Amino acid sequence: MAIQTAKKNAATLKAQDAIHWINSDIEAVRGPFDTVLMNPPFGTRTKHADTRFLTKALSTANSVYSLHKRSTRHYLLKFVEDDLGRIEALYEMTIQIPRTYSFHIKKSYNVNVDLYIIRSRRLRR
Repeated sequence: MAIQTAKKNAATLKAQDAIHWINSDIEAVRGPFDTVLMNPPFGTRTKHADTRFLTKALSTANSVYSLHKRSTRHYLLKFVEDDLGRIEALYEMTIQIPRTYSFHIKKSYNVNVDLYIIRSRRLRR
């Protein structure tokens, strides 16, 4: 559903020819790419699941825009800056997540998140 919505939005903006959509296991993704936009798993049910996505994104793209749960900020800042990249900006926001998974109890959840804009240290073209 998310990719269909994104494709529709890209077509509205007449940007569909400039975007490559990928729906696969993260290990199957190969770059290089200019930019990765992602909303990885938050890493709360499977500890640090989001860092697997960040590592892959920053090894295949020059710029990454990534959404993460705010409670992980201290860890993520260190994780990225230690080896992977340079955080250019960080924006705080709240998103509403509808009941999607069987472990969700409430109809929706408000989650405090950070949007990171990161430049890769590993990939330069």
